[in-house]
Amino acid sequence: MKNGKVIALSLCLSVMLTGCTLLQGMKKKAEDEMLVTTARVTTTPIVTTTTPETTTTPITTTTVTTTTTVTTTTPMTTTTPVTTTTVATTTTTTKKQGFSAGERTMNIYRNIFGSGEKPIWAKVSLPYKTEDGTVIDLTVTIGIKNGVSGMQFNPGASRLGAVINGDKAYLLMHDTKLAIEQSEDDLPITVPDAIKGFSAGKYENAEFTSGREKINGVTYEYDAVKDNNGTIKFYYHEGGETLIYVSDGKTLCRVLDYSADVPDSLVSVPAGYHLISLKQGGGFIL
Repeated sequence: MKNGKVIALSLCLSVMLTGCTLLQGMKKKAEDEMLVTTARVTTTPIVTTTTPETTTTPITTTTVTTTTTVTTTTPMTTTTPVTTTTVATTTTTTKKQGFSAGERTMNIYRNIFGSGEKPIWAKVSLPYKTEDGTVIDLTVTIGIKNGVSGMQFNPGASRLGAVINGDKAYLLMHDTKLAIEQSEDDLPITVPDAIKGFSAGKYENAEFTSGREKINGVTYEYDAVKDNNGTIKFYYHEGGETLIYVSDGKTLCRVLDYSADVPDSLVSVPAGYHLISLKQGGGFIL
């Protein structure tokens, strides 16, 4: 029996030892498995960090740069300003420095005044002799319509006008509402012969000459035509087509503006004016 207790005790101890070793083995296995699983868990961030590598999609932003290069080529189409070489065509107008004699004058006559068929309106600066003999440059508005000529001018504080209808001429004193009938020669100012010539169609088949002349230190080009009263000249800036001066050889008239628009009031004696008739050549002192 004693030996049987000893055997039983040794069996019991061996079972306990094998149990411990089993427990330690299981514990170690569990720890190993834990390490493996934790290692697997920690490796997953490596996978997640690789996902930013998919954010290398900004590589597609290179397509944006290619589109910008396309848009930069569109300004090349804005090289259409090359069509501003049409300015070269405008130089053809300035290039036209060789006008034939009378060309510019007849262009004004036909294009603006309708070959004598349209009314003529002009604003000019004319020399005017005052009562004390002083000569001043006076701005005068002139109209010719249906064969009637009219003028308006303001010497000093006075407001004067004139209407010429056939062989009758009236000096209009607007401040006192007087219309004084007298001869055209006795009017303080008359319509320049050059403007009358436009209205009468005198220059339609006239023979013009041309040349250059200095006025107040400036060189002008002119068209010249013979008239019953002498030579009429029409002055232009060099290469220009706007009429600047007209001259009948005695009076130089500066042309400020001109058109074919004439108001009726410019070529008529206003209603209600008191009419005074003077004998021809009687004259009237202003």
